[in-house]
Amino acid sequence: MQVEPILTGRLDLLPLRAEDADEMADVLADPVLYAFTGGEPPTPPSLRARYERQVAGSHDPAERWYNWVIRLRDAGCLCGTVQATVTTGPAAGDAVAEVAWVVGVPWCHGKAAASPPRPPARSSAGSAGGRSAR
Repeated sequence: MQVEPILTGRLDLLPLRAEDADEMADVLADPVLYAFTGGEPPTPPSLRARYERQVAGSHDPAERWYNWVIRLRDAGCLCGTVQATVTTGPAAGDAVAEVAWVVGVPWCHGKAAASPPRPPARSSAGSAGGRSAR
C-alpha cells in the first residue's frame, strides 16, 4: 500500500514516517490537546513506536490505513496529522472511510492549519485508495 502526498494551497499532507516522531512530539506536547480525550503528550520514543506500527499498516486485509503528517508550507514545519482507515465491505467496491486529524495547539482556532477552507481532510478522504468516501 502506497500513501501518496496530498498538496493544497497552504498545506502538504506527507506520508507519515517514523522519523517524524521527534518533531511531532513537540507538536503534540501541549496538555490542552488531551483535555477532552484523556491521555498525555507522547514521548518521542513512544510516538516513534506508534508511527512504526501505523506505517506497517493493518494486519486485517479488509482494512487499509493511510497516515499523513501536515506540513504548513509557509512555515516549513509539521503542525499535525491526518489518518484515514478504509474498510472494505462484503460487496465489491463497498468501502467506508473513517477520517481523523489532530492539529497542534499553536495552529488551532482560526489559525492557518485549522481554519477554512478544509481541503486537506476532504482531499485525503477522497484519495484514500482511489475510492470515494461516504
